[in-house]
Amino acid sequence: MLFGTDGIRGPASLFFDGRLAYNVGRAVASRFDAPKKIVIARDTRLSGFDVEQEVIAGLLECRAEIYRLEIMPTPAVAEILKAVGADYGIMISASHNPPEYNGIKIFDRTGQKLTADEEVEIEKKFFEAQNGSSIPKNGDIGNTSRGGEAADSAKNADNARGLSPKGRAFCRGGGKIVNLANAPEMYAASLFDRCRPSLKGLKIKLDCCFGACARLAPDIFARVGASVSAFADEYDGSMINVSTGSTNIGFLTANMSAENDFLGFAFDGDGDRVTAVTPNGFVADGDYILYILTLYFKKHGLLRHDTVVGTLMTNTGLERALNDIGVALIRTDVGDKYVIESINGGGYSLGGETSGHIIINENGGGATGDGILSALMLCRALDDLGVSPDAIGRLYAPYPLKTAGIAVPENAKRTLMQNPRLNALKELCEDELRGEGRILVRGSGTEPKIRITVEAKSPELVDDVMRLLESAYRSEAESLL
Repeated sequence: MLFGTDGIRGPASLFFDGRLAYNVGRAVASRFDAPKKIVIARDTRLSGFDVEQEVIAGLLECRAEIYRLEIMPTPAVAEILKAVGADYGIMISASHNPPEYNGIKIFDRTGQKLTADEEVEIEKKFFEAQNGSSIPKNGDIGNTSRGGEAADSAKNADNARGLSPKGRAFCRGGGKIVNLANAPEMYAASLFDRCRPSLKGLKIKLDCCFGACARLAPDIFARVGASVSAFADEYDGSMINVSTGSTNIGFLTANMSAENDFLGFAFDGDGDRVTAVTPNGFVADGDYILYILTLYFKKHGLLRHDTVVGTLMTNTGLERALNDIGVALIRTDVGDKYVIESINGGGYSLGGETSGHIIINENGGGATGDGILSALMLCRALDDLGVSPDAIGRLYAPYPLKTAGIAVPENAKRTLMQNPRLNALKELCEDELRGEGRILVRGSGTEPKIRITVEAKSPELVDDVMRLLESAYRSEAESLL
């Protein structure tokens, strides 16, 4: 199986084994007979340039016309591909994962991630290419040389780590490459078309986690009048998501000032998620952002069908708060693509994940998570609703919740999750919650882990149940290593 819950993901070396990245490019470009127009970008990871070159080589083999954006956030790919009339968008990123990982996300012409059926089609093409096609030998792809300090550090670090720079790509197919130098401005314009709050005189702190938002986010917030203090705002692929960003929120929290700051925002490596931090250090995750945007959308008649979409991980406290204002919550499997499918299938205008993927679909016609847009929208909503950032944590009462990750080999996830003894223990724990909480055990779609989540009204009960489950699952997992 090639695709996980969010594209193709794994250690960077995976993408050079058997020329995986190259054959993904061929599979995407050869899905239909006619040459394809494709937008491609990457985040700052050290392996990113070489993975991108491999993909480009495969695309060119099938005569694709490639619009290359260099380092840009994932939502920029989704927006720009629509602007240039592309058939597909490709993002080289492992999102919130550590620097040694990489990934490939693919978008259709509407800016949405591929459906399960489309992934199956591309997987079929991929395995055909991997098992039976010749590798091109002549013709340098030309206008794809590295540029900037990120590229230089990527080359040196990849060589040092033994990653083969096979993507000095070769082709024979007659495709072409267009380097889209105005991509940052195109993306900024698309953001301001949808939301341009006035933040004049307000101090905003940004944790850009050395990722794809490192230069764009500070510039965009400055252009709406904010006084910006940015951290981890360089292109440094060796540090992407390391102790910073939306999955390491303690860094931003420690740097907030109760006296001077308005809000802080932490992005992940590819900029499709965001977490907010208030001046007093309260962490407003995706659930809180979703609730505030729901209030704003409902006030202005933008909340179609009085419904928002969340996931199995959405806090029960949020669900009850939504119900109290006459809004229904639909839950999907974990993964923003499932939220998006539900939003588009039901004609809804808003959804998101606790992790900070917020799907804003006010105009219909497709959507994807966008950390910068979500942050701008949150600022606008707080101003419109008259809600002080320090009041965010008092808007509703979440249920206490904990999540633990258990390392397990990828091919043993199902075995662990179907273990009769563990399932019996899980059922006993669910009985102990007496209908006032939830236990979720699921395989991670992006890492070799299973995740255990316990939610209950009492934090003591959460701790007791989690301690019991984590110990049992960890012990069983160690026997599978």
